[in-house]
Order: sequence, then C-alpha cells, then structure tokens
Amino acid sequence: MADSHRRDDYAYPLAKEKQLIEALMLRNAAGAKAHYSEILEYLAGFSQTTVNLALSHLSLGLAMALDSLRANWFSDVPFHFDTIVHLGDFETADELSRHFFDLFEGVVTLMNTRRHHKQNDLVTRVNEIIEKEYANPNLSLDFIADRLKLTPTHVSKAYRKNCLKAIPDVILDYRIRHCRELLVRTDLNIARVAEESGFRNVNYFHTLFRKVEGRTPAEYRKQAAGS
Repeated sequence: MADSHRRDDYAYPLAKEKQLIEALMLRNAAGAKAHYSEILEYLAGFSQTTVNLALSHLSLGLAMALDSLRANWFSDVPFHFDTIVHLGDFETADELSRHFFDLFEGVVTLMNTRRHHKQNDLVTRVNEIIEKEYANPNLSLDFIADRLKLTPTHVSKAYRKNCLKAIPDVILDYRIRHCRELLVRTDLNIARVAEESGFRNVNYFHTLFRKVEGRTPAEYRKQAAGS
C-alpha cells in the first residue's frame, strides 16, 4: 500500500463492503476474507491517505453491521469484538489483514454456536408445547408456530433438521402413547380415550390406532389385560 502510482479516480468500494458484510451475516468467513482482499487489491493504486480513509470507512461499516447483529442475536450473551480499527496500531498490511480475518472468524464461530443453541432451544420449546397440549385437538404445526411467534416453515425445517422427525409425527406419537396408557390403566370407553388424547373423530381414531398398532383399541386393551 505504498504511495507510488497514485490515482485520482477514487470511489469508496461500497458494493464490496456490502458483499463482505453479507458473507459475514451468512456465516461465511472465507467469503468475507475474499471480499476484504478484493478491497485491498482495489486500494493498492491509491495514496496511503486514501487507503487509510477507506479502511476507516470499512471499519465503521463493520461496526454498524455488528451492532445490529449484537442487538438481534446476542442481546443476552457477551459479544465483544474490536471493530473500530486504529491504523497506527498496525505496522504492516499483513498485520491489519490478520486483525480483520481474526474478527471474521470470531464472529462466524460465535454465530454458529448461537445458532446451534437457538435451534436446541426451539426444539425444547416445541416439545414442551406438544407435551402440554397433545390432548388439544387444535394442536398442529400452525398452532405451535403461532405460540412461538415464528413461521410454520421455519419451525418445521429447524425441528426436522435437529430431530429427524416431522412435528405432526411427534404429535401423533404423543397421542398414541397416551391412548395406550389410558387403554391399559383406565376403564374409559374408546370414545373417551380418543377425546382425551386429542382425537376429534372416534372413527378416525380407530383407523389410525389400528394402522399404528396393528390392532384395534379394544383388541389392544384386551390383550394388555390378559398379559
């Protein structure tokens, strides 16, 4: 970044800054590094004063982006990154690059960790709702998503990715398990068993139970009593 072959057609590479920040928000540290290197390559033909001004501008842009990230992702956890660059603290361009690269890596690592925790939190909250509401005939993916103030698509994808099961299947598992317990431990009639397990239609319940268990609810109760 020497002062030789100075140019006078400078324009701050805003598009490259946006690409760098976008890569960072997508947890792509390698992409952020590549865009940073492209910015340095563009600046190589300008005076040191111009380079310093551009890097200060970039530092400010990163600080604003990370402030937004902190507010949306990390309001409840420590999030300390030195985004404001003091160019006098670095003797060479390589040292400065290492500072930015370490910043990118640190942010992405923390985002990945936080994302994993958030997904685990979501799974826990979904399971808690199902466990509490399985007897509610209105329980569904949409019902759960509305409780969580999230879209059904987001909840469905995140849950399946972590549990390898679809939410409707988990709801059905809870309901059938409860049906089995009621059939074995109580004298409730079949219609009441279905109702207390979240099934509106007793005929549908009969069909579904037989499909899952290979026998009707009455047969299941009889076999359990004789065992």
